[in-house]
Amino acid sequence: EFIRHELSTVTVRTKRERVRVGIYKMHNDTRKVTGFHNHLKHIPTGKEYREMNRDTIIKITKYLVDFMFFAGILVTLSLPWSIKWAGKYLERLAENYGEIVTIYFVLGILALAIIWELRRMFKTVLAKDCFVRTNVASLKHMSYYSGLIVLMSIVRSIVYTTVAMLVVILVFIIAGLFCQVLAQIFDEAISYKEENDLTI
Repeated sequence: EFIRHELSTVTVRTKRERVRVGIYKMHNDTRKVTGFHNHLKHIPTGKEYREMNRDTIIKITKYLVDFMFFAGILVTLSLPWSIKWAGKYLERLAENYGEIVTIYFVLGILALAIIWELRRMFKTVLAKDCFVRTNVASLKHMSYYSGLIVLMSIVRSIVYTTVAMLVVILVFIIAGLFCQVLAQIFDEAISYKEENDLTI
């Protein structure tokens, strides 16, 4: 009887241990499944992945525009020295030093003004609120600055004509027209947006 009692006790303990082990395994399996499920939650969908790529491209472009702005300031301020140095190798620059420095300085200021407007527009892009009146104003300002660059480039061509300057004139004529058309498109889009908001 004693041996039978001990054997039954051992059997009961063994069954309990098996149950405990089974419950422990189930708990671990549940944790693994839950962890895997949580991992799946963090996997971006196609739409989220495209938005992440879009935000990355926008930020990189913003950093490039900022770099161009601050580099442009340095280049514009260093024009008297850089043109004087270039005049050692190009006689025409040395002969028309004062006029060329003045013209390039004005062109540099206008180019910086265009980049400044771009920086303002990128702030609205990062805020995901592009269709605002300030962007319309920025595009119009950029078209005006482009027109002034064309005029100053024509004046510069009278002093010192190069093929590159003729290309610059053509590029900024196209840029000015493009900014003006884009400003009109933005203006119409904002008007439709405002009408829809009022309707809602």
